[in-house]
Amino acid sequence: MKPIWIVDDDQSIRFVLEKALLREDLPTRSFTNPRDVLRALEVAGDEDGPQILVSDIRMPGGSGLDLLEKVKAKLLDLVRTALGPDYDVATHFTPRYNPWDQRLCLIPDEDLFAAMRSGKATVATDGIERFTPEGLALTSGKTLPADIVVTATGLKLNVFGDVAFDLDGAPVDVGKALIYKGMMLGNVPNLTFCFGYTNASWTLKADLTSEYVCRLINHMDARKLRIATPRPHAGLAEEPFLDFSSGYVQRAVDKLPKQGTERPWKLHQNYALDLVTLRFGKLDDGTMAFDNPVPRSKVA
Repeated sequence: MKPIWIVDDDQSIRFVLEKALLREDLPTRSFTNPRDVLRALEVAGDEDGPQILVSDIRMPGGSGLDLLEKVKAKLLDLVRTALGPDYDVATHFTPRYNPWDQRLCLIPDEDLFAAMRSGKATVATDGIERFTPEGLALTSGKTLPADIVVTATGLKLNVFGDVAFDLDGAPVDVGKALIYKGMMLGNVPNLTFCFGYTNASWTLKADLTSEYVCRLINHMDARKLRIATPRPHAGLAEEPFLDFSSGYVQRAVDKLPKQGTERPWKLHQNYALDLVTLRFGKLDDGTMAFDNPVPRSKVA
């Protein structure tokens, strides 16, 4: 299994993440600055490279954002190596966004590159102006001949399966709610849901969410509690649920819940941090409000 690389100049942060991950039999490798990471990436083989890179933002000797730019450059170098020095990587394989601003498409066995080198496949990066009898008219003025067009855009997110929620008869506007620990809605009791990672395996977050919900239920059963409601404090600043620039995300912004700017309302796309928070964090954290009202059927 490939290791999880941790980059942070704070020894205490590295220690906590290492212990939490090793407890789950997940191998780690730690670095104190981005320079050492870049040197390690240069010599890392397929088995030695990271499966996940967890980095701080501000560090001596470089920032996490600088490291991201270096990783982007390395990815493009890999494409140039696969397609050869004469291929126009700048036009066809250099997106306007950084890695994980939108999802990455991995080509682990280079089958696409092999098809392109053989001439069986080509890539055209352009905008579609309209359909024509021959294929597609592109915004650059070129024509792309096509017998069959398979669309891979225009996706519309179906948030919560279009279920209409209400609380004591009042409708719940999910698009205005704050998300708690990535799995509950602020001021909505006893409702949990699963939303996986956008930058790693979906099931990693699904597993952590399921374990947390089981912990929460067991905690409530042991104390004979019936209701758990996360309560956001007044003045909590909001951010979009996802920071993806992908069109299908932007089209659903008003339907998705919001995240806060601080824990536990901040949504981390980071397995290591979520592992510490969800598996080992407190359930009664001062934000979750527990209650045990008398059932209505027993009220005289």
